[in-house]
Amino acid sequence: MDYVYGPGRNHLFVPGPVNIPEPVLRAMNRNNEDYRSPAVPAMTKILLED
Repeated sequence: MDYVYGPGRNHLFVPGPVNIPEPVLRAMNRNNEDYRSPAVPAMTKILLED
């Protein structure tokens, strides 16, 4: 398999404040909760109480 940019993690070198830490990248890589899931009303209630 030919890699256009090479294997592994690629970096975008543009002006910015910081690199994104690995735990944040992993948290962003999670699937979204299905809006029809039974867990959604409980999550919504907590948000509205705040």
